[in-house]
Amino acid sequence: AVSASLAVSASLAVSASLAVSASLAVFASLASNTGCGAMTDAHDETSDFAASIYDLPDTILKGIYAYGFETMSPIQQKSLRWILGGRDMIIQAQSGTGKTAAFGIGAAVRALASERGRPSVAIVCHTRELARQTHVVVGELARFSELRVGLCMGGTTVREDTEALAAGMDIVVGTPGRMQTLVKRGLLRLDGLRSLVIDEVDVILRDVSSNSFLPCITDLLSACSEATQLLLVSATVPDELLAMTETVLRDPVKILVPNDALPLAGIDQAQIHVADEAQRLAIAEALRYSVVGVQVMVFCSSRDEVDAVAAHFQAMGTPVAKIHSGIEQAQRNREMREFRSGKASTMVCTDVLARGVDVQQVGLVILMHVPTAADTYLHCVGRCGRYGRQGRAVTIAAEYELTQLRSIQQLYDLELPVRSL
Repeated sequence: AVSASLAVSASLAVSASLAVSASLAVFASLASNTGCGAMTDAHDETSDFAASIYDLPDTILKGIYAYGFETMSPIQQKSLRWILGGRDMIIQAQSGTGKTAAFGIGAAVRALASERGRPSVAIVCHTRELARQTHVVVGELARFSELRVGLCMGGTTVREDTEALAAGMDIVVGTPGRMQTLVKRGLLRLDGLRSLVIDEVDVILRDVSSNSFLPCITDLLSACSEATQLLLVSATVPDELLAMTETVLRDPVKILVPNDALPLAGIDQAQIHVADEAQRLAIAEALRYSVVGVQVMVFCSSRDEVDAVAAHFQAMGTPVAKIHSGIEQAQRNREMREFRSGKASTMVCTDVLARGVDVQQVGLVILMHVPTAADTYLHCVGRCGRYGRQGRAVTIAAEYELTQLRSIQQLYDLELPVRSL
């Protein structure tokens, strides 16, 4: 694994495509030492968290109930026993159905049964906002235990992470780049890891030419032992990711959802056409003020558009938060707090918030443009209608975007009626 990792580093210096191939070689190397069996399907279990089949510790049960869960969601029913049993898994379920709680409960239980003071479970998230949210959820689930749940991500100093790790950490939640840095400096050891969770795995393992996550994950996997359980989680699982799992995972349990079952039934999805670009903002404004009593997310295609749309709504007297990758982390944290608390009724953002971020009061999603990636559409829409609630999503499309929108509709078997204001 070490030599393969060095090969990856060398390949990265040459070309992005070679890096992908080398990374896949690392995955294959890790799996070949332990044997990779055929994928098996998961079976439904009882929805009672306290059922003897799960044998959850009282401290974790108390955290589950205190967090507000009463019975398991379908994805929790299907996955929890396998997670607790240490099986490698690929877990797919629609947005807002409880995936984070599923692997969060599993992480807490497996960490409780491990040596304390050093991470026995690591959870990797692709954005700081998702990492922060996951850290809160897992921390709440483990709050009545003695587990220490830490957060290691960009936007903070490595020194802070070093001190937190030295003080003792049982579960670490973090972003790929920061965790890679800590591993390379010898500050975070993963050789004793019982479970590695990669959330939003499809975006993390995308082509290295579009992001730097793939080499980060390669280094993290290389630092793990052959016995480490690997959990790959996402709402969307493209075919190329499934092909990769044949070498990554050992005799895995897979929970997959057909494409035509992915769009959430409780979300009213529609499209509005524009003849010129100037109309987009006027339509977004009309849509925003067509609803009351709910929070709204407006997804833009660029940082500049986020700034312009947010400034427009602010001039209209609307309490607005905005987030894109060009905003400093401390400010991003403040903006997110304002939106979560309801002080800001509207969040204007790029697709950096399209995945995983859970604000249950969101009732309307506005897409200023048709996303270039089909799965991004599903993730944006999935920010509303959380946990079975009703929601509404409207895509504003110019003529040149209609071909892409039709391909998204065909891929996910979507009905998107054309509406006007």
